[in-house]
Order: sequence, then structure tokens, then C-alpha cells
Amino acid sequence: MEREDVRMKFRKAVIPGAALALFLAGCSGEEKSEGRKDEAEKAAVNPANVSKDKAEDEPKTISGRLLLFKFEQSAKDTTIRDEKAAEMIKNSKDIMEQLGGETPEVKEQIAVQGIEGAAVISAIEEVYGSTIEFDEHGVLFFTDPANKGEENAIWAGFKNPDDKTEKVRKLLQKQIDEGKILAKYIHFFKSPYTAADAYALQDQVGNSLNKLLEASGEDSTYALSVDIITGDITLQHDAISDAVIEQLKAQYPDQKFQIESGVKMEPYEE
Repeated sequence: MEREDVRMKFRKAVIPGAALALFLAGCSGEEKSEGRKDEAEKAAVNPANVSKDKAEDEPKTISGRLLLFKFEQSAKDTTIRDEKAAEMIKNSKDIMEQLGGETPEVKEQIAVQGIEGAAVISAIEEVYGSTIEFDEHGVLFFTDPANKGEENAIWAGFKNPDDKTEKVRKLLQKQIDEGKILAKYIHFFKSPYTAADAYALQDQVGNSLNKLLEASGEDSTYALSVDIITGDITLQHDAISDAVIEQLKAQYPDQKFQIESGVKMEPYEE
């Protein structure tokens, strides 16, 4: 039982890949990026300044994710968003230090998570009832340059896009039209799995590992999680044999595993 308890402890701490970022978005509702928006940058993100042919040639995928559609940056005046972002950054000194300092990327991260992130979460909650309910339909997460080297953005992945997806899109496009949020930081894509699928996979793999450990007579603590962004399975352990790990991988040939051995963990206590 101790082994399973440890696994469950780390599941709660690690699995909701968006949880930490969502918390940051919630607590940074009073922070932003300096409203110094370079005019060239504004022009670059405004579809009105891009030729039709060039727009049509734009890739339909970003970071290997198939986009469902592209939000239109209809508003040219983004003063509302710029001022809010500047205020958020001004009030986020401590958070920025934790994220690596007051770099342009970190300032952008604060603004995106606090503005676009909060807007997407609010729209999903309005349509689906809560982000927990949305777990049954897709995945929700942030990316940033410090994490896997991706752009600052919020991603909503839908396993089976439907009319609710369109309702969320319309709510967000309205805010873009009003200059409250920026389109370039919001991506909706076709996801091969939902957050609920990832949680179920984690439980299934954990049960399989427990059985293998019991059969082998090995005594080891471990932490198991499924990356909500990539779907990869991460296994951290202190003393699981290579033979058991190979048997586990053989049971899930279509899954990618990240193994970290020699990790010391404290036993979980209720």
C-alpha cells in the first residue's frame, strides 16, 4: 500500500500539467507587461497588414499541433490590453524573480497567463461549467520559452470539437475585437486525448507497475505522472530494476517513457 500511496501523492502534485500555470494566471490578475508595444510588432500581428496569399500559406500546425482555426486579430487599438499588462508586470516583481528575472520573455509570460490565460479559462468555464468538466473534453495548458522552448501561449486542445468549441471561440473573438486580449497568444488545436484520458492512463500504468513489483519481490518507492502537454509518461524511482521497467514498457508499446532513476522520495503519509 505504501508504494501506491507514494504514487498517488505525486500524481496530485504533478499530473495536472496546467495546474501551476493556472494558479499563476489566477494570482497574476493584477500584473502585466510594459505597455511599450513596438509599432512594427503591432503591425506584424495584425492580419490586416498581411497579404491574403501570405496568410493562406501560413502553416496549419504549431509545435506539431494541428490548429482548429486561427483567431483574427481584428482590433488595431490594444490600449486596454497593453495598460492591463503593464500594471500586472509592475505588481509581479516577486513572481518574475522566481521565473528567472525581469526578462522580456518573463514579462510576456506574466501578461499572457494573466490576461489571455484568464480569458480562455473564463470562457471555458462559462461554456463547460468548469475546467474540471472540460477535462472530459480536452486539455488546457500554457507554454513558455523556459519550458520545452515554446512560445508564450495558452493552448486549448479538443479531442472532439463541437458546437461548444465554437461557443468558446466566439466568446474569445469578441474580446479580441474589443482590444482586450491578443489573438496571437491563444491556440485551439485537435488533441488526440483529453486530460481525463491522461489521468486514466496514469492510473492504469501505476496499477501495472505495482503488479510487476509485487511479482518481482522488489521494494521501491516511485512517482508516476503523465505529461498533459506531450502525453509522455515520467517514472521517477529509487530502486526499480531495469528488468521490471522493460516489462512495463512492453505493456505500453505506443507510449513514450521518461525514466529517472536513483530519485529519493519521502514515504507518503496521510
